[in-house]
Amino acid sequence: ITLYEKTKIIGARAEQIANNSAPFVNIGSLTDPILIATKEYDEGVIPVCIYRKYNGTEIKISFLKK
Repeated sequence: ITLYEKTKIIGARAEQIANNSAPFVNIGSLTDPILIATKEYDEGVIPVCIYRKYNGTEIKISFLKK
């Protein structure tokens, strides 16, 4: 996964959290949506599908660490 893709995933998830979506992890004392989304990403609980095109062929990359 590229740094751009990681940033896009965390940013999109942080926006959802900021709009009152329930976190997928125990947030403890965290209040910043970006930090919460980063924790979720690091723990691998954000369901992700990435689509890439190589030579006109689309490849789907799905991963969930847990």
